[in-house]
Amino acid sequence: MFQKIQGAFSEKLFHGFSTNKTIKLIYGESSKLFSDIIKNEFKKGKYMLLDIGSHKGELLRDLMLNLTEYDFNTTAIDLDNLDLDKNIADYKIISDAKQIPLENKKFDMTISRYVLAWNSLEDQIKIISEIKRLTKGIAIIQHQGADKKNPDELQISSHKLFSGIVELLERKDFYFSTEAEIEGILKKENIKYKIIQSRKINGLAELLIEKYSLQDNDAKKTKETLKNSDYIIQSTFILDFRS
Repeated sequence: MFQKIQGAFSEKLFHGFSTNKTIKLIYGESSKLFSDIIKNEFKKGKYMLLDIGSHKGELLRDLMLNLTEYDFNTTAIDLDNLDLDKNIADYKIISDAKQIPLENKKFDMTISRYVLAWNSLEDQIKIISEIKRLTKGIAIIQHQGADKKNPDELQISSHKLFSGIVELLERKDFYFSTEAEIEGILKKENIKYKIIQSRKINGLAELLIEKYSLQDNDAKKTKETLKNSDYIIQSTFILDFRS
């Protein structure tokens, strides 16, 4: 979601198919982690599942392969209708994540991977509020953010990188919120949560180069700009809305 046109390899990348260690860590382990959470939190049965920022349904497809003993009714949300055309979800809705046209407490579980950071902090608050409104069970949010010990390091370099020095990476809205900032939003919304994964992953520049098929000069600019902040903090939150 909120993606510009990406390299030809991007669909495989979202499954984690790459020799690049960073890509494997960021994308390749998500489906097993999400599947294990669902197996731990829900007995076998029928469930309504919402995927926010679903793209072509790469994560959703992998989840369905891992959870064959469950019966899911799936809904995918994304802004790109061309991506949604390739999505396996039962229902597909072209929508902004800040205001989703669905009724309250419709879903047993909501999943969202790397959506928050491609929005302003103000809009991240709205997205989390929508997740709260729509979900009656749990939500799994995987986030890529700045280091809470030194948040300005990544914020400054990413602002420079995404402001247009590399055209393929140019973005209007983004903010690499820290774990602490996400926790602050959750507490303000009175959402029960736990963090089950938190780790620093190096190699953000190489990930962007492969994801967007950046060539010589653009690849060089990306590496130079992220030289001192070539990483993200990967965090996975479980939000619990059950009474």
